[in-house]
Amino acid sequence: MPKNITQYDLLISCPSDIKGEIEIIHKVIERFNTQFSDTLKISINPKHWSKNSYTESGGKPQNLLNKQFIDECDAAVAIFWTKFGSPTENYDSGTEEEIEKMLESGKQVFMYFSNKPIPPSDINSENHKKVNDFKERYKDRGIYYVFNSDTDFEEKFYAHITQHFLLLGKAEELSTMNKPKLIIKSISNNELTSNLIAHNFSVKNHLTKEEMISSIIDLYNKISEYKLYKAVDVLTNSIDVSPNSIFDMTLLNQRKVTIDKDKQKLLSEVAEELEVNITDNFFDLGNLYEDMFGRLLLDKNIIGSNDENLKYYDIMELYKLINNVYKWAEFEKKYYNLKCIKLVLVNEGTAVDEDIDVELYFSKEMLIYHKDLPLLDEFTAHHITNELSIYDIFGINKTNLYLDFDSSKKQVFNTNIPTPPVDYLLYRGKSYQEEFMDSIDDVFEYDFYEEGDKIIVQLHIDYIKHNTAVAFPSVLFVAENTADIKYKIISKFNDKAIENILKFD
Repeated sequence: MPKNITQYDLLISCPSDIKGEIEIIHKVIERFNTQFSDTLKISINPKHWSKNSYTESGGKPQNLLNKQFIDECDAAVAIFWTKFGSPTENYDSGTEEEIEKMLESGKQVFMYFSNKPIPPSDINSENHKKVNDFKERYKDRGIYYVFNSDTDFEEKFYAHITQHFLLLGKAEELSTMNKPKLIIKSISNNELTSNLIAHNFSVKNHLTKEEMISSIIDLYNKISEYKLYKAVDVLTNSIDVSPNSIFDMTLLNQRKVTIDKDKQKLLSEVAEELEVNITDNFFDLGNLYEDMFGRLLLDKNIIGSNDENLKYYDIMELYKLINNVYKWAEFEKKYYNLKCIKLVLVNEGTAVDEDIDVELYFSKEMLIYHKDLPLLDEFTAHHITNELSIYDIFGINKTNLYLDFDSSKKQVFNTNIPTPPVDYLLYRGKSYQEEFMDSIDDVFEYDFYEEGDKIIVQLHIDYIKHNTAVAFPSVLFVAENTADIKYKIISKFNDKAIENILKFD
């Protein structure tokens, strides 16, 4: 079974007099890999010019070596004894150049100077001076060690690479662990899925036309069950109301409550259309009166028994519900046959991310701009903009699985003047249709661009917590013929752009 092991390339850089130490380096690396490759999934791969370079033309030898494998190494080990090495174009030796290149790249260099005895025949005063000068030059930088024997070198080298690579491996592991991991998913049946699914548009938590009609029929039947009858209006009888009369003057402040003729006509016609039988006393409210004096203090001060009050308010609710059905039916007819998708940004990582820019790539035939959505008549547009929430219609409300879009916004003190009421806007010459479309603009917080045969939908998200999902601001309407959607995410704490594809199920 394949294993995921992090491998670090270690450059071995030594002049030609270093031989036994190279064997020790391989021995120590083998020991390290045996001990840690299985348990910690870390290994070291030694690289030396004698085994890892190849014949290549077209450049200086040292430059070719640098390009072939030195530039790709993660660390280096350099050892000096009696020789400093052959000079290159820019340095006194190839080993010096390799050390400097590694240090310039911010990489680790394990540098050692051998203090083992030197056979007299191997002493070259010029080379030995270069080694000592180089050693003196790096003394203040604190990056070298001295060893006196092979055993001493083996112990020091093993200790150094173990400390460095285990800490490096741990740092990379923590860096990988403590990172955001962003992905876009689709909402389907109140669940998050990696597949993209288009649904018929509907408004969550709003009754359909059929459900509203069912509620209307139930309300008709409920009202018919009240046992109230037409009352006699005492104010129309022959009563002495002269100043000397003992008649209770409070009667003059009372007016009988009735259902006006226009409402009765509408409710009767709807009942007939729905084939609902209503009783002869359906509109009778018994002795229900309105206190005219109390009305000066309150909107309405209805006086009557519990059943009289309940029947009156049920009839008013029935009238309102019938009106709403006619208003909603127009919206439902035009919008409930449209297809839409709901998307969320998910952070599956363990760190917060910020300043996230999302781009979705649609084919022109697929995306329906919200500005091209069906127009409503003034009657329905007035109902939608004044009595309902545009966000509740087109927006994506939070659930236990994801937050709403506003939850991702950084809090900014709002100095904007509040939006005036719709009727004020109408007074200034704006129709309810226009106000409806303006309200949709406020919910669809996207930017749209055309590029070739694509429409690019852009969205900015301020931040997202770890292990969290944030819904897009609204649904996106799509055509019947759907295709996969490519997306790209650029964020503050991801080094590279994230590119992926949402595949339609």
